[in-house]
Amino acid sequence: SSDLDNSAFEYSSKDPSVHLIGYYYMRRMYNEIFPSCKNNSIITLIRFIHIVGIIFISIGCLLPRKFLTYHILFCIQTLICWDIFDDKCYMSMIIQRVKNKDKYDEFIPANMMTCRYVTLAAMSISIFGLAFPNFSLFNMILKVINYLKNFN
Repeated sequence: SSDLDNSAFEYSSKDPSVHLIGYYYMRRMYNEIFPSCKNNSIITLIRFIHIVGIIFISIGCLLPRKFLTYHILFCIQTLICWDIFDDKCYMSMIIQRVKNKDKYDEFIPANMMTCRYVTLAAMSISIFGLAFPNFSLFNMILKVINYLKNFN
């Protein structure tokens, strides 16, 4: 009976298991993307644009050189908006307006300093890739892939 009572806590009596936390946040994000409210199709469209922006910030430094300038500018714009809006995401603020809600909901609740560091790190990698194109992440990955083709 104690196993059933404690099924959410696999490793200790204090910490929930990772799969339950992951499930909780995936369900929460799904409900943010596909809300059951007025203007839900507009909100879903804005959230998809938001997701593309998050992915672009995260992995834009891996793209070819011609995209790195856009990545750097987008990262700068994001950092400035976080400063202007007191660590709130402007896309989530737009959705708050469309929903006509007083409560602000973050799409991905995360520590803002971590978000800033990740954005600055990705932007720095893009700046390095622009300054030294032969050592950009895209070219380095391409060189590894071309080298691995020798082992066919």
